[in-house]
Amino acid sequence: MTTAERVAKIRQKNPCATLEEVGQRVGVTRERVRQLLKAQGLPTMSYRPSRLFECLNCGASFPNRQGPKYQPKYCSRSCAHEHRVITLACLQCGSLFKRWESYILPRSRYKNPGMFCSTDCYRMWRRGRSPEGATAPGVPRLGRRKWDWDVISTLVDNGWGGARIARHFGMSLGTAYAMVWKRRHGLM
Repeated sequence: MTTAERVAKIRQKNPCATLEEVGQRVGVTRERVRQLLKAQGLPTMSYRPSRLFECLNCGASFPNRQGPKYQPKYCSRSCAHEHRVITLACLQCGSLFKRWESYILPRSRYKNPGMFCSTDCYRMWRRGRSPEGATAPGVPRLGRRKWDWDVISTLVDNGWGGARIARHFGMSLGTAYAMVWKRRHGLM
């Protein structure tokens, strides 16, 4: 079997092998392998299957168009937009609306009551009213909070400051300092 036949046989069995790998098996240089393949009409470039990515939104397979360092997640900008926008229901009126995922996730760490479709719905919810104007059943009024004055008075008498009280009860610093001041001046 001649060198040209062995090179052709190796190339047909393994099209992904580089010219250097074929030359090492046969015992000739990479340039000689290229010349032999060209003379026989076989491809000189090794076959590299294109790396396909799967879209996170629609699941379609697509090639990388940005370069080797970039790993795309979506097949198009519209898929990226659809994947990052979430549909929610308003807590007050129940209508559906859309919000960006980046807007919702940071707020979920805090004591967020929920999402509302408009500021009017949020205000009605804070006042404890339904959209028709009547008080909604089972929704507490969230105006001023009533703190346990006796417990706060005892803690102030025991040396607690405004910052410690605010942290313990989850109130604002201004409210806590005002309560401490009232207690120390005999107004509470």
